[in-house]
Amino acid sequence: MSSGNRHTKIDMLMASAQLSTQHPEASAALSSSLVGDTPESASKTLISKRSRSPKDDTYHASSVKISKLPRISESKPSSSTNIIARKESPWEIYEKVLDLDFNGSVTVAQRKARHSGLVAVRAFPVAAAEKTLYMHGRVRHANIVEALDAFTTETSFFIVLEHMPLSIDQIVQCAKYPTEKQLAAILKQILDGLVFLEREGLEHGSLDCSNVVLSTEGDVKIANQQCCGKPLINQEPRDVRALGIITMELMQKYT
Repeated sequence: MSSGNRHTKIDMLMASAQLSTQHPEASAALSSSLVGDTPESASKTLISKRSRSPKDDTYHASSVKISKLPRISESKPSSSTNIIARKESPWEIYEKVLDLDFNGSVTVAQRKARHSGLVAVRAFPVAAAEKTLYMHGRVRHANIVEALDAFTTETSFFIVLEHMPLSIDQIVQCAKYPTEKQLAAILKQILDGLVFLEREGLEHGSLDCSNVVLSTEGDVKIANQQCCGKPLINQEPRDVRALGIITMELMQKYT
């Protein structure tokens, strides 16, 4: 196996640490689908405010691979896609599994058809539908969460996203520190997404640990692209400052 294909493993909180104690059955099912059958961890909840030191590593941890990446200059941006919102409720097609708080309310769901994978459904006010739909169609890159579908009703707008069960926030909360290689692998993927945004004449503007998310295969992606907009003129780039804070939190475990 070449060094370019070598994987670095990082221990972190399993996804069930995010789940509400009000949904123990769904929590156990989701945990099993991600990391194996560990129902005893389903009742654990993630404390939303970080302390100045990491918590004891009492949660069951899953092994998530962070792939070694090519150089940022080798990254190829994805083409934008024109997403058309369906005029119906997403719950005609999807069924709810559970609700999470991932820098805002997120409903984990799956298609009513059998053997379908999990997705994340976010709801927005109708007034925000135009920008949200536009940005999720325009901002498409390997290191930015992918929008899969959209729905609109008289009262709400819904965007269906690929399901990313973990966030950098959880790594910061975990007592175990990432190694230098693990840290580099995470930051390279965030940088790749930010470079794409800069080339598009955009910045995220609200980047923090809670909206940088991970898959169980170690893919790191920037979430909430509805926050993206043109950079402020004659001001320090907000995303650069945010990346420094994220790096500090990963290395030193405090805000």
